Amino acid sequence: MYQLNERQLRNLQLLRKTGAQESEILQRLFEDVSKCITGIYENIERTFLEGFSSGVAEIDDSENVGIGARLNYNYLDENKFTPVINWSDRTNAKPLSDIARIKKAAKAKGVILRYIYMNEATFEDFIANAEVKDFYAWRIGFTGNTSLIQQPTLEQINQVLRSDTRYGVEIEIVDRQFIREKDGVQTTFDAWAANSVILTTEKEVGILFWTDLAEMDNHIAGVNYSEVDEFILVSKFGENRPALSEFTAAQACVVPVICNVEQIYQLDAAGASSDSTASDSNVTLWGTEYTKASVLAGLTTIGAPAPDGATEAQIAQHVNKLSKAKQNQLKTLLTEYTAPAQNGEG
Repeated sequence: MYQLNERQLRNLQLLRKTGAQESEILQRLFEDVSKCITGIYENIERTFLEGFSSGVAEIDDSENVGIGARLNYNYLDENKFTPVINWSDRTNAKPLSDIARIKKAAKAKGVILRYIYMNEATFEDFIANAEVKDFYAWRIGFTGNTSLIQQPTLEQINQVLRSDTRYGVEIEIVDRQFIREKDGVQTTFDAWAANSVILTTEKEVGILFWTDLAEMDNHIAGVNYSEVDEFILVSKFGENRPALSEFTAAQACVVPVICNVEQIYQLDAAGASSDSTASDSNVTLWGTEYTKASVLAGLTTIGAPAPDGATEAQIAQHVNKLSKAKQNQLKTLLTEYTAPAQNGEG
């Protein structure tokens, strides 16, 4: 909602009396209408990007006139993955191997992934990665020192990724900032979840779902209404106490709904566990130390045994290759293994 106060309304009157162009007066008079409608669409896009990147979107009551909402798109844990090594480790991480692993898991369920979405910071880690640079150099026939090769652009890396049957994907960078305004104070923020990499089969992943507003069928006397795109209700009304004011408001009951979530795969590029300590018979997973024996037993129980003779670090990397669903199974088992003894029994 925006307000024209008495001084601003008097300035419009002066413009009319001084012979200003009618188009200029109309532009100023209806500027708030455009801002209100744009605000609705900005909120929709912000909600979509937050939900698409994380699987959950929240609209708290501080920004939504006393009504809080939480949208859970129920992304499947079996479609969630972590890298073997976090992508921020540009020398040792294997982002192409991570992508190939996820594509293979999807293909086993008849899902062909073609598009990869990430923010600019994650793409910078990806494009500066040693494995990616080696792959690009090989694809373009460069045989020299890959550390000397110029970093490829988004268009260049997409060209080689699309043409390689092991990947057949295209990266899209989500570079979108939003401005939230409340009581005249503006704040800028990113809606895309940090380190989130989303893989999909199609570019169109959802629809808008809305319902009618109560005020659409219950107009208030003295308020001028208009509807925009079926679901946005714009209203104009005035007050003369304590001073003359004209208000412009827009409202909508609408959410973006993400469809076919079983065909959406998610990678947390910073979600890998690591164990770089010397052999101590413990494995660090998710920030917690577990005995090596219990981890090996748990992996065997969930049907994902570690390679024979694997070191603690290799076991951690093996766990990183599992889906979030498998990791959760392992975490539950490890919690049971390490639960304290009760009633004096171990």
